[in-house]
Amino acid sequence: MSRICRPNRRKAQAEADLANRFSPRRLKKIPMSDENKAPIVDLLICISTSQEIANVLPAIECGAKKVITLVSPFAQREQWPDRMEKALKLAVPTIEVQRHLLSVEQETDPAGLARLTEELLLQALRQDRAPGHPAMRVGFAWGGGQKPQATGLWLAFQAFVERFPEQGHLAIYSESNSGTMLWWNNPHQPPSRAGYGNLSLHTRLAAYGIEDTHKAG
Repeated sequence: MSRICRPNRRKAQAEADLANRFSPRRLKKIPMSDENKAPIVDLLICISTSQEIANVLPAIECGAKKVITLVSPFAQREQWPDRMEKALKLAVPTIEVQRHLLSVEQETDPAGLARLTEELLLQALRQDRAPGHPAMRVGFAWGGGQKPQATGLWLAFQAFVERFPEQGHLAIYSESNSGTMLWWNNPHQPPSRAGYGNLSLHTRLAAYGIEDTHKAG
């Protein structure tokens, strides 16, 4: 008789628990905008980068009302967050932009950056929470910054999805060259893809730090 190999019960149970934690039934379905099918978020957290268009695109397309940007000492000296804020305000004058300056130690420590990100977001969620107010949905734009910083943002996203699985938080990676965006609401599943709408020339130039000499019209 051929020998039947029985699966390791402990391993099978662990895999089943993980699958249940991040199952599509438990994770909240993300509402989509009618115009371009981009997911809708209330708050976007990102890392300031020389290519600020990677943060500007998802903030505008996903309808964020508030943006928190993590800024390294070098990014602050280069005034990258100034470009991002200018571009965002051109497109959405009412958007709120908050900066958090990182220390040299924080910008090179993924685990520490993840903890800091969670603290900032929990504070924002507490401030936003009011009787009858819906839970805030957070987008983690992790396409910018150096690899340790992007890794820290992804780790924070994983922690938030595990801690608040019903709120539909998601990670966003902007492919500005192709005009598309990848987004995850489950860190253990492949991403979805959405197309971007057209940003104005003024907004794009501001994101790249280029002075716009053309008159609107």
